[in-house]
Amino acid sequence: MELKPKYQYSYFIKPYVIKPDEYVDYIQDLMQNEKIKIKNFEKEKDMDIYAYFLPQIRNYVFPSFSQKENKQNMAEKPVVHFSYDLTQNILVKEKTSDKIIFGIHSIDLMCFQAGICFLILKTYLENMKDFSDILNFNYKFRELNSEFFGFKKYERINLTVDNFSSMEELKKLMKKLVGNVVENEEEDDNFYVYSYACVDGEIWNNDADFKKLKFDFYRFANALPSSYTGELNLDSKEGMKILDKWDCIRIGMTQNTTVLLTSSINTYHYTNLPHKFENEYLYTFLIDLYQKLYLKQMAKELTQKGNIRKKRKAFNQFIKHIWSSELTKDETGSLLYQHWKSLFHLDNLYLETMNLYDTRIKEYNDAKNQHINHFLWLIVVICLIINLIDFGILLSIK
Repeated sequence: MELKPKYQYSYFIKPYVIKPDEYVDYIQDLMQNEKIKIKNFEKEKDMDIYAYFLPQIRNYVFPSFSQKENKQNMAEKPVVHFSYDLTQNILVKEKTSDKIIFGIHSIDLMCFQAGICFLILKTYLENMKDFSDILNFNYKFRELNSEFFGFKKYERINLTVDNFSSMEELKKLMKKLVGNVVENEEEDDNFYVYSYACVDGEIWNNDADFKKLKFDFYRFANALPSSYTGELNLDSKEGMKILDKWDCIRIGMTQNTTVLLTSSINTYHYTNLPHKFENEYLYTFLIDLYQKLYLKQMAKELTQKGNIRKKRKAFNQFIKHIWSSELTKDETGSLLYQHWKSLFHLDNLYLETMNLYDTRIKEYNDAKNQHINHFLWLIVVICLIINLIDFGILLSIK
């Protein structure tokens, strides 16, 4: 039986890295763009986020909660949030059966002072009929930046965006927003997929029903198209985390995707739950993803020559404000945070980076001590020379 979706959205997240000596200029360029607005967080307006995160994380990741934003020093903030203004004439396209029509609900930017940024697009399907539309859309769109995107016509998955004149226009905007980025060999061109879908309660209204849609869920969680009929071990969670502690709610997580599938059997599932998933839990995911990218970036920098004192200060700030801080007391949020940490192998990454850091610090201290010893020996030699000269003068006087 074909799943009938009631409500959905998909976030597509692209990390990118700004060159260290260009970060300040990049932030200033964003602020000078009349289409880009600073995204402020306020206690009254964003109470759910304010109450969810503990104070140290909240003040670091959302500084506007505690400080009034000053446009003159935005680049000095630990994290800056921006939103792109999408208000424009919407081009309504003819809905043909062979195209998936989608819209861009929002485009946000989140930039950490370390130069690691995220381009965050929230999308919605305009002519959604079956669950297969969601599968095909997520599968196709996540490769939008790939050089192979235009070569996959044979898959018969055609995307049309309803509030841009073309897919190329959307791609050009994205390229313009990310500016001059550093190529990251650890990341491919694909987006991370973060997607929510609620299906008809008549099809899924108890846990026994889940067996009938398990294969669709696994395709959803792995960003596979509806045409995929290959083998999937539905009884294995290897390489994938699944949260199934609630009736008619499944959260699936891989290294590249996070999806939530639920049923309209309960009004909470399509009112409060999607709101939490795209706010508190989304930012939890972004913090996890930032930790992964920062540790990989720092490990790479530690293998290169450079100012270790500057790296030490930055790394200590990361440990203090992000790594060692408890994020939330929310039970589900804490569980998701730990699952993402496990999928990204963050504990191993941290240990590897810390070992490199300790080695560099030891080398720095040894070199520093060696310089000090050389300096002390130089002083001793100078003193001996002075004493010899004095002694020679005394002898000549006698």
